[in-house]
Amino acid sequence: MEKKDTVVISDPEVIKIITESTRRKILALLRINDLSISQLSELIEKDQSTIYRHVKKLEAHGLVMPVGERKVHHIPEVVYGRVAKSYIIVPEVDDEHPSPIVYYKREAVKKVMDVLETMGYSIESKRVVSREMYSFFKKLDNITSEDWKAIQNTDMHIDQRTFINTNIALTLLKVEEDPDLKDIMEKLGELIKRKE
Repeated sequence: MEKKDTVVISDPEVIKIITESTRRKILALLRINDLSISQLSELIEKDQSTIYRHVKKLEAHGLVMPVGERKVHHIPEVVYGRVAKSYIIVPEVDDEHPSPIVYYKREAVKKVMDVLETMGYSIESKRVVSREMYSFFKKLDNITSEDWKAIQNTDMHIDQRTFINTNIALTLLKVEEDPDLKDIMEKLGELIKRKE
């Protein structure tokens, strides 16, 4: 089976599977290279039975697949690969019933702030920026999810660069369409400044 460019994931159960930390590491490693259970185990530094359970869960949900075999001391080992080069996660975020995606998004917001600071930006109040940025991304996800779902069952070629550029274009369009997003963006612009 040929690897797809992009798979859109909107099923809450699959999102829960994909956001677990060990499975995220497995998918990140498989993005670089197809690997066996023993190779994944060595790289992630967890026992093979744990990695096997995680890989089987990913396989059962259509995220990874066997792509070949390698022999170690004449013993065959299954090699696994991702079903797609990129996964686009379009969750329905509900703060009242937190799911792993809520924690994943909050962690992502912290990383975005760290990257911005490394790039030379000053953040006036991390707590406020974190809250506003999370609100922005949550709202953006909710209003763009149908747009992303529209490509779910197409044969459209969406590589990583196309995904990033499309996401930027969608963000700009939605900020212009939605006054709440525009307000949050303006608040963030006041709280995040280039260091002089």
